Amino acid sequence: MKKLRKVLAMLLCMTLLVGCGANGAQSETGNVAQSSAVESIHESKVESGEESQTQEQSKAPESAQESEGQEPAESAEPESTEESKEPATDDVQDTNVNGEEEEMPEKFVALTFDDGPNTTIMVEILDILAEEDVKATFYLIGNNITFVTEDVVKRAYDEGHELGNHSQSHLQMDKMDEETLKQEIELVQKKVESLVGERPATFRPPYIAISQLMHDTIDLPFIVGVDSRDWDPTVTAQERYNNVIGGAQDGAIFLMHCFPGNTETVKILPAIIKELKAQGYGFATVSELFEMQGVTYEAHDGERYSVLSKQN
Repeated sequence: MKKLRKVLAMLLCMTLLVGCGANGAQSETGNVAQSSAVESIHESKVESGEESQTQEQSKAPESAQESEGQEPAESAEPESTEESKEPATDDVQDTNVNGEEEEMPEKFVALTFDDGPNTTIMVEILDILAEEDVKATFYLIGNNITFVTEDVVKRAYDEGHELGNHSQSHLQMDKMDEETLKQEIELVQKKVESLVGERPATFRPPYIAISQLMHDTIDLPFIVGVDSRDWDPTVTAQERYNNVIGGAQDGAIFLMHCFPGNTETVKILPAIIKELKAQGYGFATVSELFEMQGVTYEAHDGERYSVLSKQN
């Protein structure tokens, strides 16, 4: 019995020991599994965090690239806006250019110069007119149109000035017979036409000496004009200025001269032009002024034109 008890006791101890070992093993195994799980979770979190960081880092360059890509787009937007505005600016400029008619003077005058051509005073006047961007009419004497002055005639025409007829000889035509009158006019017409391809459209009688026979014979409008009296050497530059400015009105045709030695007119001409511009006058050739004012010329009508009043 004692031996049986000892055996049973030993078996019981062994059983207890085996159970404790198993529990310890289970506990150890559980701890190991738990720690492994924790480590796995931790690693998972770390990996997740690293992936997250990696993703964030990978996204950061992309977003940076996107932002860099957006910057040109943002800078491009103002450019496209400016480009869209440019037509509007052009429209304004075009409108301004096209609106010149609205800004054009409502009153016009014509500057005319007798007794050319020559290579001195007429050339100086052409220079002034070019600088001031003004067109005028030159009444030419046929005898003055020579191989020496041909280029001056061509220059005046090429620069947009009108060439008028001032007779062949510059003699008093009111004393001439019909045949002589015809020759005085036709010689100039042919000379001018041979140089520029166009015949003069208007006529200024020398010394403003006019007869009825002249009206009956000459098929051109007779242009007299507002006299500046610059043909008189005793008339000063200031007096010439006063005569022109004092006679200014819409449709006025001013009578001046470009004969050699007429330096006082050259001296005062820029001031005359500037003052007329300041008063709102535009400048036209005589033929243009006829058209602008709506004045119709009828041959042999006996009219003498100094101021072309606007016709309704």
